[in-house]
Amino acid sequence: MQGLKHITEGAAAAHGKGRLRAGFSLVETLCAVLILAVALTGMVQAITTALTSTKESEAQTVASLFAAGQIETLRAEGDLRDGTTEGECGEGLSLYRWQQTVAPAGIDGLHDITVSIVNTGSGKAIYELKTLLFEAPEEATTNTRPSANNPQRRRNRSQ
Repeated sequence: MQGLKHITEGAAAAHGKGRLRAGFSLVETLCAVLILAVALTGMVQAITTALTSTKESEAQTVASLFAAGQIETLRAEGDLRDGTTEGECGEGLSLYRWQQTVAPAGIDGLHDITVSIVNTGSGKAIYELKTLLFEAPEEATTNTRPSANNPQRRRNRSQ
């Protein structure tokens, strides 16, 4: 009997120790909550940065397309005049304005074109596009050469 009593007491003692080790302590719980809070804060910061970058990238893309459109409009209209003009960008870029500068490039008929998209609040340019456009000088266009479609030239060839 003595042996049976000793086994029963040992089992009860082991069972009691198991209860003490079965749960988490307050320190372990606080550490887990702290690690989770740091991880969530970092993830929220990363998402915020990604969304801000996406918005800035979208504004840059729209600004570049707008600037290219301004240059294409100049090219299509012709009659380039040196100087600076400004205007509103429209709905997609309501916080921005465009500024277009046409300047001589040193060769007769060649113009240096700069289109800048500027933030109206800060005055900083968010995008700038530069190119050269050539428009034949007036004296070159008035100097007429016989063209292939000119009937006089055809007559001279046949003779």
